[in-house]
Amino acid sequence: MVDPMQDVMWNLISDVDYSSVIEKYRKALEEQYLKFTEDKALDINKKNAAILDIQDSLNSFKESVENLFSESSISAKDVYVSDESVLSASITDEVATGTYYVKVVKIATVDQWISSGGVYDPYDNTSNSNIVLHSGENFSFDYNGTTIDVTADGNWSLYNLISAINEKADELGLNVNASMINVGGTYKLLLTGEDTGAAFKIENIADNSVLGDADSYIHLQTAQDAKIEFGEENPVTISSSSNTIELVEGLTIELNTESPEKLTIEVRNNKEELKKKIHQFVDAYNELVDKINSYTTFDENTYETGPLFGESYVADLKAALVDLVLTDVYVDATFYEDWGGDDDLQELHNLSQLGIDFDSEGHLEVQDYKLDWYLENHFDAVKKLFTAEGGLIDKVTEKIGRITDPTTGFIAIILNAYQSKLDLYKSQYDKTQEEIDKKIEKMQQEFLQLEQIKSQMKQMQQMLKSYFSQDKD
Repeated sequence: MVDPMQDVMWNLISDVDYSSVIEKYRKALEEQYLKFTEDKALDINKKNAAILDIQDSLNSFKESVENLFSESSISAKDVYVSDESVLSASITDEVATGTYYVKVVKIATVDQWISSGGVYDPYDNTSNSNIVLHSGENFSFDYNGTTIDVTADGNWSLYNLISAINEKADELGLNVNASMINVGGTYKLLLTGEDTGAAFKIENIADNSVLGDADSYIHLQTAQDAKIEFGEENPVTISSSSNTIELVEGLTIELNTESPEKLTIEVRNNKEELKKKIHQFVDAYNELVDKINSYTTFDENTYETGPLFGESYVADLKAALVDLVLTDVYVDATFYEDWGGDDDLQELHNLSQLGIDFDSEGHLEVQDYKLDWYLENHFDAVKKLFTAEGGLIDKVTEKIGRITDPTTGFIAIILNAYQSKLDLYKSQYDKTQEEIDKKIEKMQQEFLQLEQIKSQMKQMQQMLKSYFSQDKD
């Protein structure tokens, strides 16, 4: 016999996973209505990130240009000495380029004396043979007109005497030093002035000890001034108490030894350093161009594109960068060269004159032969082109500043436009999300009503089941 409740019970006893149904419905709605807005916002965020990265690269380019072409780095010069064992030279930016001729006749020296007598043990103050001053005895000498006078407060060894002299010299602020020297097993007193120059002499040594009397002290070295002959054909004599002499403004020499030879000191413009900086400028520019190009790529095989592909303003940005380096400046970067015109006075205005121009891919390239010629023959004009007020570096950094100005710059305008689009997409997204939430809420209410109906049906099911059970009995 067929169960009369079989058809009635077909679905009422099954449980429905409403949460799963609702979640699938939500995902379907979001996929249909929100994904488009999400994709658009994601695309704008990618563009925004690319522009911010380009902005960072622009600022880095500006900073590197300013550092590369600072006045001090461009003005750097090199100095060469024909014999550095005789003298060394150092320069500052103020020095004029050219060749200087110097003959070192004398170097400045210090005064130095040594006692004729000595002791076998410089630390022993008990045996008469090692005592250099007995209690109450004096030792004195003059240095640069000031007397150093010490009195023994007991029997002094050589070490005690040296300590007392140095302490007294420090007290008087004198640069003179006492020390000991071992000569064939005998320790002798050595007095050394530490100031060079003829004025700094050790004189009037007063000693009546085992070290010998004043007349027996040996003069090892006499203090004297340095003397040089400066010039080639009609040299002038220059004297100095020091071996460090500022020869001309910005050129200082350090004398090491005397020499009968006339030395040459050559101050040259650092052409290689400037050339290196120009190449670094070109490399930095090309890296910036490559950064922009990396965001505008198109793959012909996969049809994948960079985040800025097809954006018209990218062409405007590239044009602005080209304008950076093609700009003409007028800073009186003049030089004389006969190129067959009416006037031998020539002038540099731009990079292309130096052999710096664009290749077919928009990169800068350097024709080194042309650049080398200008650096070799007209260095000052090249330097002025870059570093003069209103010169290329001023123009480049000024234009980059306008592009990257956080309020009115080209980049700021683009970023503001992107932000406006993001705000619009967010508004659309929020509105659509609100509509989806309403649909989900309505579905939840309908499922709740369905559950109530199911509950009523189950009650009826139980009632009928009970009825048919009684009928069978």
